[in-house]
Amino acid sequence: MEKKNSIVEEHKETIKAAISVSPKYLELYHDSNFTDIKLIIGDRSFLCHRIVLAACSEYFCAMFTSDFKEKNEVDVNLVEIDPVIASLVIKYIYGHELELTLMELSRVQAIYALALQWTIRELQKQCHDYFTAIMNAENCCQLASFADYYHAAKLCDEILVYIRENFFECIKVKSIKDLSYDLLIQLIQCDYLNVTDEDSLLESISIWIDSDISQKKRYLISLLSNLRLPYISPESLIAIEERYIDVIENSLEYLNMLRRVKNYSLIPENYFDKSAKPRMYIKNVDYCGVTSIHKSDAKKRQDCFNVYGIINNKRYRLQRLDSSTLVDASNINQIERVRLLTYAAVCVGHKIIVFGGVNEDKQALDSIVAFDVRKTKWTCPTWAFELPEPLAYLAACIYKDDIYIMGGLNKNNQCSNKVWRLCRQNKTWEAVAPLNTARKCCQVVVVENFIYIGGGLDDNEDLITTFERYNPLLNTWNIVYELKTIHHSIRLIYARSKLFIYHSESTYDCYMQSADGKWYKASEREISECSREIHGIDYITDGYIAIDQKMNGYGFFIPRCK
Repeated sequence: MEKKNSIVEEHKETIKAAISVSPKYLELYHDSNFTDIKLIIGDRSFLCHRIVLAACSEYFCAMFTSDFKEKNEVDVNLVEIDPVIASLVIKYIYGHELELTLMELSRVQAIYALALQWTIRELQKQCHDYFTAIMNAENCCQLASFADYYHAAKLCDEILVYIRENFFECIKVKSIKDLSYDLLIQLIQCDYLNVTDEDSLLESISIWIDSDISQKKRYLISLLSNLRLPYISPESLIAIEERYIDVIENSLEYLNMLRRVKNYSLIPENYFDKSAKPRMYIKNVDYCGVTSIHKSDAKKRQDCFNVYGIINNKRYRLQRLDSSTLVDASNINQIERVRLLTYAAVCVGHKIIVFGGVNEDKQALDSIVAFDVRKTKWTCPTWAFELPEPLAYLAACIYKDDIYIMGGLNKNNQCSNKVWRLCRQNKTWEAVAPLNTARKCCQVVVVENFIYIGGGLDDNEDLITTFERYNPLLNTWNIVYELKTIHHSIRLIYARSKLFIYHSESTYDCYMQSADGKWYKASEREISECSREIHGIDYITDGYIAIDQKMNGYGFFIPRCK
């Protein structure tokens, strides 16, 4: 018996190659010639060859070459396995082709589960490809729950991407009910979700709970806490309260959520958090950033303009910031001419918070001002405190519940490598790990659990080609990329789960990060996924503020920042 196991160990790769090309092994199995092991599965027995099983299955290879009790046994009893499915998989090991497309989905799932248990890689791949090929809005949620149950992470991730991009269709056919609680939470926490509005997500929760209300209603408060409640209509909230009054009426957690929604609607800069962040991937709505929108055929400076758009689903008309499109040319004086393109800005609720910039004497500013979209006027944030130092040409972003500012030009006209985090609770700026490279005029973007900064200029006005990544948990910056072809005027964009670098003056000069972390020049199709045509002109878009594809494009003017 030891000799047999030695043969398995020494020649498994050779035998594996032979099995893949020789039909003779299937004859050996059917005729039961030279068998040396009996697999007992349920009420059936299968006479097999150790070396054949070990060559195709890592599970059996480990069984026959490690110190398991089955190593030297002739009869091996395998429990909790369907003998019918086992028969199909064993025949596959011996070279029989499985026609997955002719089988019911439940049978293919059972085959895949056994292929996972026995670690048969090729069969796993065939089943994986089958699932992704037949996936649709009606079965994707059930497939995701199945993959998650069997810890098939790669398959589950691919299905979840499909669900995110087709979430609205899944709501329509009510397949959402097939998701597990953990997967539903994971989806509604996502910033990129293809829905018409936040009310649709509330509807999806109702569908999920009503499919088994006695067991699922206890999850209601937890699910609601992961929605973006400020963007749900009052009518929908009232309807959900009346529908599940027995769960909601005594929930202190729910009352606290409503209190935060009310406070956020009044003073967003004091109450913003993950639940107040608008989703970035809404059906028929695209998003542009708080810094600039650029025409693809821009030749002159005036063709690059600051446009700030939709917050809280309210739309404002987009105009070019030059006299050619203004009814009253004198209105151009409303536009901030001093701070233009020298400050950093983030959107918080119905306000745009502006950090630093330069004054008329070209001196860096330490002031923080806010533009109130509802009142269409400039105000001071309720924090009423300044930047830690005067800065211009800096970068800013929101990561979870914190605002970060970094880089820029300080009062001594030197590039800064400092990074600060705004602590709203005690109203102070906290210094965190500095950048590896001091830079100004740089771009920053949040990608999942990291902050990326790239491009910009150094003190000699030379272009910086490196990109750094910040890990907030470890408080460390690491240089992760270098792009030699980078231009001075760029936009760093994270959209459709991809990282893009645009040259501001040319839409079709764009680089996209691949799955392996390398950069390559994006195709026109890939570029079009992150840019939109408005009035016949292609605009690059990034950030959070929406432009509705069904409308003609909307944004609004910002009066002079004083």
